[in-house]
Amino acid sequence: GIIKGSPAEKAGLKRGDIITEFNGREVSDVGSFRNSVANTYPGKKVRIRFFRGGNYRETEVIVGEQEITAQPRRFIGPAKRDALSGMDVFELSKEISKQLGLGPDERGVVIARIEPGSPADRAGLRRGDVIEEIEQRPIKSLAEFKETIAKIASQDVLLYINRGGRKFYVVLK
Repeated sequence: GIIKGSPAEKAGLKRGDIITEFNGREVSDVGSFRNSVANTYPGKKVRIRFFRGGNYRETEVIVGEQEITAQPRRFIGPAKRDALSGMDVFELSKEISKQLGLGPDERGVVIARIEPGSPADRAGLRRGDVIEEIEQRPIKSLAEFKETIAKIASQDVLLYINRGGRKFYVVLK
């Protein structure tokens, strides 16, 4: 489907189009496409090759930032200044998981806001990233997030992040 007012709609893409290339790279499956889009900075112009009605076509799309429409039970970052300060999160729901292109069984907390210059900003984290682990402890809810960060004593914090299905570790200093 195409979301009304989205960069895809503005570029002329329609429901049923089959995207075969994203910015010169072959698209082999939905996951690789989502990852390619997630790893592209908002505002960048990319070339999309797609198949429609028996013909291949091309268009340019200006990548946008995904808007997260629901933010239940939000947590404003810790009061103390540490590696996790300057970041607001909320619990990942099934609705938000779907908006982010994740599976319905994913768990964690979603980054809602990152303060410029904060440790999360310096580490390259983005709004919409899902924190699945802190210091190798699973984070399945906002309560687990709060409980875990209250116990952290180290200055460096290891996070396991899910960005549009691509998972990786990041250290906040």
